[in-house]
Amino acid sequence: MIVYHSSTLSVEYPDISFSRNFLDFGKGFYLTSIYDQAVKYAQQFKRRKKQAWLSTYELVFNPADWKILKFDSYNREWLQFVSKCRAGQDDSEYLFSV
Repeated sequence: MIVYHSSTLSVEYPDISFSRNFLDFGKGFYLTSIYDQAVKYAQQFKRRKKQAWLSTYELVFNPADWKILKFDSYNREWLQFVSKCRAGQDDSEYLFSV
């Protein structure tokens, strides 16, 4: 699976130690499989007069190897989880899917 990460710098080796706290799904390295979404996010950096990089990775994904929390929609459970993460109250380690 090809995945993308938009940033102000090229990221050859993802490292979550550089992640900010209080993000929507907690501290982590955020990726998307949607190319257009990654490009739009990178364009936000350019509008702020910053460099924009779109890093591409090949992810070998076997669901049995991951702890997955899946939200099928933007529902109350999703909102409560995001609110908890934004408040810095999340201590879980998940790979997410919405």
